[in-house]
Amino acid sequence: MKIGIYGDSFAAKFHDCPLETHWAYKLGTKPNIETTNFAETGSSTFYSYKKFLENYQFFDVNIFLFTTPYRYTKPVFFSESKKPDFFANYTHVETILTTQKDHLLSNKDKEFLEHLKGWFIVSDDEYNEEMQLLMLKDIINRDKNVVLYPSLKASATKKIKKEIDRDFDTTAIDWANKAGDFFNVKLWNYAENPSTIGSHMTEEVNDAFAQAMYNYITTGKKIEIPDVIEHKKELSYYYIQKEKQ
Repeated sequence: MKIGIYGDSFAAKFHDCPLETHWAYKLGTKPNIETTNFAETGSSTFYSYKKFLENYQFFDVNIFLFTTPYRYTKPVFFSESKKPDFFANYTHVETILTTQKDHLLSNKDKEFLEHLKGWFIVSDDEYNEEMQLLMLKDIINRDKNVVLYPSLKASATKKIKKEIDRDFDTTAIDWANKAGDFFNVKLWNYAENPSTIGSHMTEEVNDAFAQAMYNYITTGKKIEIPDVIEHKKELSYYYIQKEKQ
């Protein structure tokens, strides 16, 4: 069975984390399963939608993780980059501008990012939400068996939940947060260890998520989050506590 995977960072491979950690790879190791991953960190639903249109007919099953409707839709190429970046929100742009983390920005790059901040300020949320709904409806129309799954709470708006008859009760971020439940901490107080966290999930959560996807695809069993996901290592292996301001 060939499976195509589309989405944002909750499906994408993180560069510093071994490929074997990610749920998309783990799913591809299941019996008679082969996966191809088109997901990109920080990308918009529109970006994933275009990848879906280009490729969905080549796969027996398509898994589409859709993000919030409000992201910038285009990949951005900085002067010194060969690989595109994607921008999720205003704060993301500000962070790159002020820290220039992972980038050596040219004056042209900085000028573009200043303009991009304006896009996030004036962008029409209602329009973006309607476009997201239309894209998801078209995806279902083209592939009735597509696995649609929200990345974030804000991915499935009230209107999407009302008009699309799918189970959007859980999200990918709910899975990621199971590590915090296990260690009894709030993960927003911690930074991800880039060498051990893949798709925003610990390896144990990636294992459980891959198994849940496999069960759903092969048996139709509802995607449910286990009450407890056991972790083999200490919290510090997965997360770094943020310094208090």
